[in-house]
Amino acid sequence: MQMQGKRFTRFAQLAVACMGVAAGCAGPAGEASHPAELDGATTLSGLVTAQVRATDVTALARSLNPIVDTGGCSSTRVTIDTVEFADVAVAVAPTASGSDTRITVLAPVIRGQLQSSLLCLTSQSDFTVRADAYEIDGLVVPRLEGGRLAVAFQGSTGAFSGLSVELSGFPSSSAVHRLVDAVNGPLAGSLAQGVAAQLPTAIDDFLAGPGVRELTGPVAAALTDIDLTPALVAANPIANIDGDCFPVRASVTSVAHGPAEAALDPAAGGIATAVSLSALVVTGRLDYKVLCVSGSAPFSATADAYRATGMLTLGVDGTAVTGGFAATTSTLDGFALQTDGAIGSPASRVFEPLHDQLARLVGEQIARALASRVGPFFADFLSH
Repeated sequence: MQMQGKRFTRFAQLAVACMGVAAGCAGPAGEASHPAELDGATTLSGLVTAQVRATDVTALARSLNPIVDTGGCSSTRVTIDTVEFADVAVAVAPTASGSDTRITVLAPVIRGQLQSSLLCLTSQSDFTVRADAYEIDGLVVPRLEGGRLAVAFQGSTGAFSGLSVELSGFPSSSAVHRLVDAVNGPLAGSLAQGVAAQLPTAIDDFLAGPGVRELTGPVAAALTDIDLTPALVAANPIANIDGDCFPVRASVTSVAHGPAEAALDPAAGGIATAVSLSALVVTGRLDYKVLCVSGSAPFSATADAYRATGMLTLGVDGTAVTGGFAATTSTLDGFALQTDGAIGSPASRVFEPLHDQLARLVGEQIARALASRVGPFFADFLSH
């Protein structure tokens, strides 16, 4: 016997990255501009690398001019003209406090003007400061902002290593010392703060858009691999209709399904989510009585697809990102019930309760699977 129903709808409440001009982090010094496509980065280190390479460090340094200006008749004034570098490498290490992030700017070259006065006699020199590297250290910490995942970049510090200075003319030794001290001190710190100030916005924009859509693949894979049998068997009997001489009980023995699909999009308050699980097949047994005469028959319940829409909400617990799914619609498309034996009355009585229970129980397992993928996905992003 086969029973088929219309569509029912139930409403329910980070690693090291180097993005160089050439492979191996090697690129020509003298490039002041490093354009990058941020949406192409799918890890924290890749995203930070791309953002730093795209930063106009020359403009950032010029905004600090003069980096030294002592005034008086024995004075020193230092201004920056250009800042160039070969490439950028980023290392990320997860910790209990967040993602330790080290940004290494390779082979920076700073050019500018050094004006020094001794007894009110002024000399002007061009200078070039070269370094092996400039390193920015900080901590990336996840947070929530309006229901969306965001980050803070905390405790940024900056330091040059392997400095050398080239000068034209004959500036005073005190002026040269002030130049080196300014590069190692205020300039190193201010550049780090300037770069760090730009990073959260770039990371937040990624997490609010491309990052959300990157989660689609892991979600679909998790739903395709989900084993629904244990949870539905544990819920037996999943349909139980009482009656003096006409009780019916439905118990599940196995559940199978086809591939899953998912669509995730940023939304106010979280991630708008639509999922489907194709070719659902549930087998089991009906136990019943007709006029107080007991009987039993196997059944097979099928659906073209299980579909759910709802909101995947994010949370932050310390440095861990959490998720929870609340469905707004839960449907079984093309639901049908087939039984062996002439038990039309028991089968018709159990049809709708069985449908509703299957939709609820499958939906609960789908919600758990969705939530379970959020933490690992964002932990992986923040660890590489």
